Amino acid sequence: MTTQATTPNGTDPSRPLVDVGPHPEADEPPPGNYFVAAYPPFSKWTTGGVEAWRRCLAQPCPSGRSVPLGLYVHIPFCTERCQYCYYRSTAHTTRDQLDAYVDALIAEAALYAAAPAVRDRSLDFVYFGGGTPSILSPPRIRRLIDGLRSRLPWSRVREVTFECAPKTVTRQKLDTLRQSGVTRLSLGVQQLDDTVLATNGRVHLVRDVECALTDIRRVGFGIVNLDLIVGLVGETSRSFHRSLRQVIGMAPDSVTIYQLEIPDNTPLSRSIRRGTLQTAVPSWATKHERLDEAFARLERA
Repeated sequence: MTTQATTPNGTDPSRPLVDVGPHPEADEPPPGNYFVAAYPPFSKWTTGGVEAWRRCLAQPCPSGRSVPLGLYVHIPFCTERCQYCYYRSTAHTTRDQLDAYVDALIAEAALYAAAPAVRDRSLDFVYFGGGTPSILSPPRIRRLIDGLRSRLPWSRVREVTFECAPKTVTRQKLDTLRQSGVTRLSLGVQQLDDTVLATNGRVHLVRDVECALTDIRRVGFGIVNLDLIVGLVGETSRSFHRSLRQVIGMAPDSVTIYQLEIPDNTPLSRSIRRGTLQTAVPSWATKHERLDEAFARLERA
């Protein structure tokens, strides 16, 4: 089992952080911090930025064609938006919107494939993230992956990761993913406590995780990763460590642990500003302590 800590805290130096006043832990990102939730970051989405990007694509890779590429494919759709989510995502999507988006991704891949900066360079890995990529139906998953594979140099890809939310996992989708070449499945567990999950806007229950993992094992993927979050609203030391024991018992190949951060564009941040949040968010000191304990226990396992 491998473990990693991930905190999506890359800031854009061209845009100042939100001023939230004195902060007792100055080395920690305060609520309202500006995160790079998309690349290029939103502050670069200007007419001049588009032209600069086009000029970049028009130039061959300075290091040559042997330099591999990684492809990230964003699926910005969810069943419900989590309270802490700051990524680009939309809930309650129609079938027409899903189809149009898949078509647009395939068309955009063709544009990149023709650009001198990308042309003839092989892909090293492909990562489908979100949002909730597993919200796509099996035919859409197949059409998307086949469309990308036919337009980009895919023959040397070493790893294909697909993010799944427990509630949206079905045996048919898993079969489609496996047949389409997905080698690594990442399941968004976050925590195995139904009350904490509901408080943070997660739509799945612990039993959904268990059912999804059973089907994932039956289908068979090279690597199964479980995502956890430290410091969710309503989390206690007891609930976190109970979840950790259950995760270890599930014996995933890897575990990714995020620490909860609260950027300005999240429902959770708005609740804090309005004073309507009824349950405290664990402090950074508490999150650090639990993270250290989690790493020690995962390493022993």
